[in-house]
Amino acid sequence: MKQAENSKFKLSKQGDSFYLELDDLSEASIQIWEEKGEKKTFVRIKFDKEELEKIVNEYKHIQTL
Repeated sequence: MKQAENSKFKLSKQGDSFYLELDDLSEASIQIWEEKGEKKTFVRIKFDKEELEKIVNEYKHIQTL
């Protein structure tokens, strides 16, 4: 598994999938519900511009590993 780490997040790649693990979810909304017997989820996370740029840069870096 390829991975890049930052103090607030970890981005890893396994095959064609990427995983973003976040350290601080104080500005996040997570909803889980069931509709017609099917579980559904929705996640909304607030990033400032600098944090998002770091995530994008880590994504670009991890592609070269």
